Amino acid sequence: MIRVLFILIVFGFVIQHNAYGNTNRADNPPHIQLQINGFKNDYVRLIAFYGEQRYTADSAMTDETGKAIFQKDSAYLTGMYFIQFPDKKNVQMLIAREQQFSMSFDKENPVGTMIVSNSLDNELLYKNLKYEATITPKFDSIQKVLDKLNKDDADYIQTEKEKEKILTLRKSHIQWFADHYPNAFFTRFKILGQNAEIKFPKLPDGSIDIPLQTYYFLNDYWKDYDFTDERMLYTAVYYNKLKKYIALVPQNLDSLIKYGDAVIDLSKANKKMFEFTAIWIAMQYVQPKTMGLEAYYVHVIEKYWTYDQITWEEPYEVDRLRAQVKLIKTSLLGNTAQDVKGINEYDKPVSIYDIKAPFTVVYLFSYDCGKCKKETPNLVAFYNEWKHKGVEVFTICMDGDTSAWKQYLLKNNMSFHNIFDPMNTTDFLSKYYVDITPEIYVLNKDHKIIGNNINSSQIPSVIEHELSK
Repeated sequence: MIRVLFILIVFGFVIQHNAYGNTNRADNPPHIQLQINGFKNDYVRLIAFYGEQRYTADSAMTDETGKAIFQKDSAYLTGMYFIQFPDKKNVQMLIAREQQFSMSFDKENPVGTMIVSNSLDNELLYKNLKYEATITPKFDSIQKVLDKLNKDDADYIQTEKEKEKILTLRKSHIQWFADHYPNAFFTRFKILGQNAEIKFPKLPDGSIDIPLQTYYFLNDYWKDYDFTDERMLYTAVYYNKLKKYIALVPQNLDSLIKYGDAVIDLSKANKKMFEFTAIWIAMQYVQPKTMGLEAYYVHVIEKYWTYDQITWEEPYEVDRLRAQVKLIKTSLLGNTAQDVKGINEYDKPVSIYDIKAPFTVVYLFSYDCGKCKKETPNLVAFYNEWKHKGVEVFTICMDGDTSAWKQYLLKNNMSFHNIFDPMNTTDFLSKYYVDITPEIYVLNKDHKIIGNNINSSQIPSVIEHELSK
């Protein structure tokens, strides 16, 4: 199932003008010349970044000598780019205010052969890439040795010291850029991409206190990050940091409210940063990996999707999204499910609350839905195994033909409590949120929702979890 977010991220970028705002101003019209040895008479594409998205910003044809030129009347956005070849191999490039420069390199060894003219940012980028090409294999080799050693081994401490030495050298290398070129786009790009310092709190037995270490790391994570620099949206830096941060946050509602809200609030330092952060975090919990965390999606929309904060959307879009989460809110895990009363296939009245079994599965489906045709037999198989264990099923068909519905029930041996309501006369859509069929809810004996947005194979674990309490 896919929870649908009504907000679409489009590439109609709003250009900001602040300390580091992305701007299409350049000293002169763009003219980026490439000399690619080992490649000719074919197209290369200029691939741009926006968060996790990649899109073609331009393309150019190489001539017989491997020469290609990217040029246009207006400037490219400041950010990170890939020169992409037809075989999908990439060469990195930074574009900032200097947009008249040249790069010469061998296609199969761009880092080792790169020569840059008139672009300080790309000179610094390839100075760094060449350094990483020498130090990364050493680091990886040491890490492989560490992975094979036990912490009690005599060689472990010495190997760990060698690893720390390389990390120190790498930090010194990055600091060199900060000392000599503090205002260069590359320097900002590199420094803002660094991780917070990892602390090593110990338990009484001397081992690392992992929960406390994670706590320290999360609280220090954004300490030195400059949220006014929206240019990082047009590189991999901010997206990668944000993705890692949310993955580290304990996946429960309280932790997400604490840490997720914290970064959304920090992102308000820049309009585009706030727009990206609020949308991206909300989207992670439209269909959460952990059942029940759509509650955080509801929280984000209720807290941040207000007219005074969401200035990039029309008011009616804000209203529409808030109306959506109002519907979702009624069906959140832990809420008391509402009753639905209808007429079954035998023209008899039935209702959810009439069911007195310890557990009730509410199944909302369409007989013409492809996913429903696959899921319904699974639900029937589940019921046949569990009906003697205190489980009943209440189904609501959302299609429009009574005879087709009855044929579907017979064909699939759906000996459940069934109702047919294509016109929503029972008002079930305001009680059980359905964005795509089939939708499954599990209720306990008190009609409390203990499972939602799941498939039939997950129902037993939901019931067993409830029984273990």
